[in-house]
Amino acid sequence: MELLYLRIFNTNTDHNLSFTNKDINFNGQHTFFLNEKKGNFEYAENKTYVKDLHGINTNATGLIGGNGVGKTTFLKFLQYLIARLEGLEINHSYSFDTWNWVAVVNKEEGLNITYGGEDDSYDQNKLVFDKFPVDNFTDNVDTKLTTSIFYSPHLNLEEPNFDKPDYIDVSSDFLMYLESRDKEENDDSQIINFRKNETKRQIAFIEFADLEVNKNIQFYNHFKRDTISVTFNQFVKKFDTEPRYLDIDNYETYKQIDKQFLSYSSDLNYNLRRKRSGTDGELAKLWFYKRLFELIYYNAEYRGEKHIDDKSYRLSIIKDFKITEDNIIQNFENFFSNQLLINPTKLALLLSNLNDLLSDDLKYEENDKSFICSLDVAKELMSIETDIFKLLPYDLQIPLFVFDWSGMSTGEKAYLNLFSRLHYGLNQLHKNSNIQESSRVYFLIDEPSTGFHPQWQKEYLDKLLTFLEARFDGEKHLIISSHSPFLASDLQKEDVIALSINSIQNNSFIENTFAANIHELLADSFFLQDGFIGDFAKEKIQDLIRYLTFHEELEESENNIKFSTPWDKYTAYKLIQIIGEPVIKERLLSLYDLKFREETKESLEKQMIELQLKLSKFK
Repeated sequence: MELLYLRIFNTNTDHNLSFTNKDINFNGQHTFFLNEKKGNFEYAENKTYVKDLHGINTNATGLIGGNGVGKTTFLKFLQYLIARLEGLEINHSYSFDTWNWVAVVNKEEGLNITYGGEDDSYDQNKLVFDKFPVDNFTDNVDTKLTTSIFYSPHLNLEEPNFDKPDYIDVSSDFLMYLESRDKEENDDSQIINFRKNETKRQIAFIEFADLEVNKNIQFYNHFKRDTISVTFNQFVKKFDTEPRYLDIDNYETYKQIDKQFLSYSSDLNYNLRRKRSGTDGELAKLWFYKRLFELIYYNAEYRGEKHIDDKSYRLSIIKDFKITEDNIIQNFENFFSNQLLINPTKLALLLSNLNDLLSDDLKYEENDKSFICSLDVAKELMSIETDIFKLLPYDLQIPLFVFDWSGMSTGEKAYLNLFSRLHYGLNQLHKNSNIQESSRVYFLIDEPSTGFHPQWQKEYLDKLLTFLEARFDGEKHLIISSHSPFLASDLQKEDVIALSINSIQNNSFIENTFAANIHELLADSFFLQDGFIGDFAKEKIQDLIRYLTFHEELEESENNIKFSTPWDKYTAYKLIQIIGEPVIKERLLSLYDLKFREETKESLEKQMIELQLKLSKFK
């Protein structure tokens, strides 16, 4: 299914959304539009449009507009609409159900007009195509299963109103929602876990991009860190209420071991810090064993979706499990080897590999209770974690390890997030049985360049296209919302959807886009209606003009306005000298010269007279 055209008649909301009653086309080769006088559709083919400009089977559309025009809402509607058009989004409770819209799609049965909601403004039976060349599409019957991946870096703390959508959502809001759903009992560190899982997604992307075949997407090398901190989320309290699946012996054993561990690990840490005994590697191994012990209990008590076929899941407890310096490691290993449903042989092999990683090369950081390790070690730890989770009877979302970068800026993390979340989203796509066979994906990307340096704003689309080409073999359609002119300069004008709350501009488009000079785009009234310098600088220059042109002997009027800044000859001249725009600077110097020319002439004449008097004394 390919979405070609959309018109939203009414959203049944009080919001003034700029995309309503607007012809929106998603394939630059073809333009559909509604002739409101005739009440039917018309069609035009764009002869100058360059097909496959952004790559074979790749399209890119820019949703360009300022703040408050509804770009995010529009992308979320597309997320809903694509699933609806594929017949996937059936059980839902959306405000979008009340929207009135019409869409033109290319499907297996041919060109199709689909309606949503009810609107009295148009008779749906009369919304037909006028002189539309249907034959243009009959040779290109679209049978591809289509889905979407939605990305947004903005965190509004809005919970989704669905349970299991048949599309992929990697927005901050949805990922935060997953953290609240999967958090451990009495765990209030939802935001902390969200941030740390973000780092794990970034590491997974870097691991993919570091492959030899992906050298062309290793754009992060100049700011990637070689070391990273790892923690084990130890000391998380659980089972404060009566257990659901644990028997009472296991329940009491866990509480006893948890209490002993707190005391013992505190003593070990104290001795380690004072160089009395132990190593950083030993402390890391101890905390890891305790964390794995916790998660095995967690898996038995909070049962998720089963992925290992077993009749029951009962923990085998160790009698007289005592935590002392002599037996703690051995008792943990005995516990792991007695859990038959976890395949102790495979688990023992994984633990052996992990013991080599948790060596003395790790450096313990007392302040944040973390260990510093190399990025390569972090990648291997993540691989071991995945393999351990495969051995557990039930799906588990609680991490063994959590990671965090040291010294990486917010902008650098945001740049990694764009790529790492899409990488993660494509992994999730292949796990969803309903849409894993999708061969066309709409990447709905909401203002990805927020917080980027202008250089990164200029280059991210090129890198994004290169990444997706390496990562996904199917057809790709990027629909990117932005308020930056840099995106427009990478798109053909037919691929730019211009949204504005200004009714005059609402049905217009930006005339020149692809490869346009960024200064020309900035000067376009769509981006800046009243010039292209900062408002503060503009007001300061206007006040300077008032100072240079003001005549005190005349009454104040529209052409003789009193200035507000306490200007003088010298401060005015200094400001003119720091102005970067040459035309404005030259005009101001001319006004300055006019104002102070007579004063300068009188001053020079006075200096000449004084000099002549001094010279006469030497005669």
